Amino acid sequence: MSGMFGAAGESCLEDLFYGTDYHSHLGPKFGGLGYVRSDGTFLQKIREIDKDKQFRGVFQSDLDNFRTSLALSGREAQAGIGVISDHDSQPLKPTSRFGEFIIMGSGFLSNLSELAKALHERGRCHFLLTAPPLRLPGAVGSPVTPIATL
Repeated sequence: MSGMFGAAGESCLEDLFYGTDYHSHLGPKFGGLGYVRSDGTFLQKIREIDKDKQFRGVFQSDLDNFRTSLALSGREAQAGIGVISDHDSQPLKPTSRFGEFIIMGSGFLSNLSELAKALHERGRCHFLLTAPPLRLPGAVGSPVTPIATL
């Protein structure tokens, strides 16, 4: 299982840290924090979490380093996401021609056997996966609705 926490607003780093820590019971194999500073710079940290440790203990030094970085730059954390996962190291920080992003996802397919059977019946080994967001006016994020096109 995975847990995700998002925060936005001035000085949201503490909320992001403790909100993500709250999800530690969901699968503490990996943990990650990613946020954007007020100057548009993205910062990210991902760590593997031993089964006998908690997110807070593993990431406390990173929180301290983030605070120092923000203080030295004169910037504040404006928005971010934190992830607890038992299967993926996240959040990811891809760069594209549209800029940098901090994203996370859960890669579980609940109907994987049915999808494999449908592909086999068609003599195919690949499919197009699209994941349009739900329309949520006024929201800054959205869950996706994955659709496999064979």
